[in-house]
Amino acid sequence: DLIIKTADNELILGCKATVIPQTVTSLGEASYMGSGIEYFTVPESITTIGRTVFYDCPSLKELVIANSVTYIAGEAIKKCPLLETIKIGSGLKKIYHENIVSCESLKDLYLFAETMPEIELREGRYDNYLFKGTPIEAATLHVPASLIYSYKSTAPWNSFGTIQEIQE
Repeated sequence: DLIIKTADNELILGCKATVIPQTVTSLGEASYMGSGIEYFTVPESITTIGRTVFYDCPSLKELVIANSVTYIAGEAIKKCPLLETIKIGSGLKKIYHENIVSCESLKDLYLFAETMPEIELREGRYDNYLFKGTPIEAATLHVPASLIYSYKSTAPWNSFGTIQEIQE
């Protein structure tokens, strides 16, 4: 089952068995919230991941985000206690700060973008909740070799236990 808002090419509701049509360009707010998905690959037609898309997905173990995705909105990846691996494609330009929150099992985050993504903060605020409640000190951040120094010298990325070059 799936529900699509065709005027905006936005997926409104999806489930484990949903096959997302290539006409869909964004995953709408809460479209997979609380679902039983275990492994999810965002298709190449998607450019935006909306708010709370993968919020409270208790079975999610691996999330692969397509190269076409340029923006991940607030709380899109939150309260996924079994999520071990996240692979974010080369297109990511901006991620809202309240993301990858309370993902207690995270082991590996792969960021394929050739430039460090901008972390969007709430207007007028300086608090950064990227990775809040996620033990990144015990996780590995995998990035392009040319960006290792940048990540190692920039918060909050520099809190990862290990930062290493992506191995093809």
